[in-house]
Amino acid sequence: MSRVLMFFAVVGLFGCLPALATAQPALEGKCPVCLFEMGKPVSGNKDIHATFDRQTFLFPEQKALAMFKANPQRYTPVLAGDCVVCLVEMGVRMPGKAEFAFKHQDRLYLFPSAKQLAMFKENPKKYVGADAPLGEYCPVCLAAAKKWVAGKNEFASTYDGMRYQVPDTAAKQKFDAAPARFVPALGGDCAVCLKDGGKHVRGKTDFTLLYEGRAFLFADSGTQAKFKDNPAAYANVDLANQGNCVVCQKLAGKAVPGSVRHVSVFKGMRYLFPSEKEREIFDADPGRFLTDAKLGAQGIQNGGAKTLRATIAVTGMI
Repeated sequence: MSRVLMFFAVVGLFGCLPALATAQPALEGKCPVCLFEMGKPVSGNKDIHATFDRQTFLFPEQKALAMFKANPQRYTPVLAGDCVVCLVEMGVRMPGKAEFAFKHQDRLYLFPSAKQLAMFKENPKKYVGADAPLGEYCPVCLAAAKKWVAGKNEFASTYDGMRYQVPDTAAKQKFDAAPARFVPALGGDCAVCLKDGGKHVRGKTDFTLLYEGRAFLFADSGTQAKFKDNPAAYANVDLANQGNCVVCQKLAGKAVPGSVRHVSVFKGMRYLFPSEKEREIFDADPGRFLTDAKLGAQGIQNGGAKTLRATIAVTGMI
């Protein structure tokens, strides 16, 4: 309890809440509506902005802002602007660039270089579903009712760059109120493949298990069986910072344990917090709290080190 009280004292001292407005804009400040409608990267105005899926977007005029607010899922780049080719081929969330944007089937994709863009154009079917780990199926129905129920596109929601469909308004309200509760572990990647092989491999809905209210997807029947035999060995492979609160660490320099009741998912990793206050601070600008986080062996494998290796190799490896 004393650690938590100390944390709140530091929060008050440094006034972190007003600083939440300083989050770096998505798309390097370029307007998503202009990019989608005209195929041109147009710089936005910092005074004309909107937030969607924990990203802040800038717009050059009020008309573009109104268009975005009317349908943010239409204009927000797939996978929150990360490269679907990098995710499928290397298992990493690599940010794309506005200069390498491509519109396909009325959705906007970003890539870090011309090489990934060319790979996408050559075989788009391989990559278009990268941001839908459950396909058409409802995450709420699966996690809460243990049923496979097809969702509808008109009731789709986006969280952590991933797209999920639910069957009705009630299910959508449940998902939007607490999305981290329903999304599959590791963003749909196979926990056994990461733990045992150090590789991110996309899981399949054909090989799914529910464990402690969470859905785990696996690459094949073999990895599914390994998890089933010893779930405790794999269930926390997506746990960041050893379960300690990254907000408390950043602002107070304290290792305060988080709780599964207060959770957020970012880039497929699961972050725990001692209360909703810290979770809300994190969700306002996740990137602010990741630089100094001591993720531990599992987190580094999944996040920092692997992303660094992929960044270095992105133009030569794939």
